[in-house]
Amino acid sequence: MVSSKKESILNIVFDSRIFRIAYIIDLYLDTVAFLEDFSFIVRCFMLLWGGIILVNNFIMRKNMQKIKYFKLLLLFLASCFLTTFIHISDNFLPNLLAIYHTSLCFFLFYGMYVERNSHDIEEEMTLIFKIFIYTTAMLSIIGLLIFYFAVQVHIGGYWLGIYRNRLQCVYTNCNFLALHSVISIICCHILICKNKVKGIKSNIKKNNIYIICVAIDLICLILSDSNASLLFLIVYVIVYIFYKVFSFNGQVYVNHVVKRSLALFFVALILAFSTFAFREFCQDGVAKIINSVHNVEEPTHDNEHIKDNTQIGRENYDISSGRITLWKQAYLMFKKNPIMGIGRGNIVEYGDRYLEDGLIFSEFHNGYITILVSWGIVGFTIFAVFSLCVAVNMAICLFKRPQDYTDDIFPNLFAFLVSYCIYSLFEKTILSEITYMVLIFWLMVGYAMSYVNKYSKSLSYSEIY
Repeated sequence: MVSSKKESILNIVFDSRIFRIAYIIDLYLDTVAFLEDFSFIVRCFMLLWGGIILVNNFIMRKNMQKIKYFKLLLLFLASCFLTTFIHISDNFLPNLLAIYHTSLCFFLFYGMYVERNSHDIEEEMTLIFKIFIYTTAMLSIIGLLIFYFAVQVHIGGYWLGIYRNRLQCVYTNCNFLALHSVISIICCHILICKNKVKGIKSNIKKNNIYIICVAIDLICLILSDSNASLLFLIVYVIVYIFYKVFSFNGQVYVNHVVKRSLALFFVALILAFSTFAFREFCQDGVAKIINSVHNVEEPTHDNEHIKDNTQIGRENYDISSGRITLWKQAYLMFKKNPIMGIGRGNIVEYGDRYLEDGLIFSEFHNGYITILVSWGIVGFTIFAVFSLCVAVNMAICLFKRPQDYTDDIFPNLFAFLVSYCIYSLFEKTILSEITYMVLIFWLMVGYAMSYVNKYSKSLSYSEIY
């Protein structure tokens, strides 16, 4: 009896599926007002739990060797360790923590497919997507109600509703609201595609609920005024359409490719410009509705207020939001140690040390530049080779046998990853940051790789290479 209970507890402790669900939820909650401290405490235990699973499931059971390109992953981690020891006198522990979290992303998320079959991973994915969708919808509704009835509320250091002309709802930053909205929309699209294949009446009802959630998310995305997140969604749509247009099942003709390419190019242009124009139109309309009911004190600085009408959207601002200045500063820091980098934990400190006024933000808001400055040309090159191998492997599996995916969601996951890579040009993403923005990427990579692992078995060696 005792041994049976002990075995059940150990099964839960070593269950990477439970860990992934709990960890991504914890990092999600870190973006919600009033829950940051709670999330931090939970995260300390989560990091320890992840280490236990990593040792037991991947090292002791030798599952690590089954992961595609695991040697490149180990080589990248080794280069990061070398960089950390080169700068051992500066933030040694924060740099080690960044490497440790990267290891969890590599093996517990990207490498999830070596532990479980595709059916189990699909069930996990469906559950997590539903959690994203319903949680985001609930928090967005709360935020929209605050915005409509009170416009903004200031409690315990948090601004709820609108903040500096941008909808923030109940999140700690407007960009978090925008990202959650986009991810929720994409998750809804994936589940709708999945349910349409099954064609069950109960699934049709679920699809109607997902459509309502999409409408709520679109409202929040528009009012959050995030350019990067809106671009994320636009690219997702374009890439998904691109796949549908170019997934030929029969013989390919050059004139067909040219015609479809030109048509897609013009569709992409029209979609991009019309979306941004539509956003501005909606923002002005919502502002007029709110102003007919309220006058609001809008903060210009932390402790300064002015009485003014509500406006949605930033006016007379740098469209890069300071990113160009940041990237110039990143270049100056990169020159200090271009080969091995300075270490992720040293970015702010080295900015204060080597730049006249320090970094204008605590991050470069570009995932690729962050990797380059943090881990140098060596680390960046290794990671780039790994990324290219994974991308090529996915693309080959996707386009070699398109008939295999007519009733599948692999193309949706591929479109998500491509759009995320574009989004990473403007935000804190991809590696080292212990945030939801980083972890969602590796979660999706892991899900996509489970499909690659599933379908590559049906491809011949010549088709893959």
